[in-house]
Amino acid sequence: MDASDLTPTVADAIQPNGLCFSPDEKRLYIADSGAKPGLVRVYDVDGKTLNNPRIFCEIDAGVPDGMRCDAQGRLWAGCGDGVQVFAPDGTRLGRVLTPTPVTNCCFGGERGDDLYLTASTTLYRIKTTTTGSTSHQLPK
Repeated sequence: MDASDLTPTVADAIQPNGLCFSPDEKRLYIADSGAKPGLVRVYDVDGKTLNNPRIFCEIDAGVPDGMRCDAQGRLWAGCGDGVQVFAPDGTRLGRVLTPTPVTNCCFGGERGDDLYLTASTTLYRIKTTTTGSTSHQLPK
């Protein structure tokens, strides 16, 4: 496959960075790190196409980076002050504050309730009361 085989699916982002599917894979979130303020956009997934582009949430500390959904469909977005957590309707629910910006996050651990964060030169592990979405995990 070469570049001529690629077809743009989204062309309205300024600087797309992180991406994440909802647990049911019916929505795709894209972190737009070039937008000011930083935005997370969401698209409805319809087979091979994305429809109904809209702003899901605004990051108020830095720009969005790596993101993950938990099993309840909440979006956890790495950003300038740590991780901001959003309900499936885009309402900010809370924050996990860190001393440096978070560049990526991932759920893991034996029960899937550990949140791992990369932040500059540090890797953090935080026990949560939720579990990560399992829609993209391979069977053991």
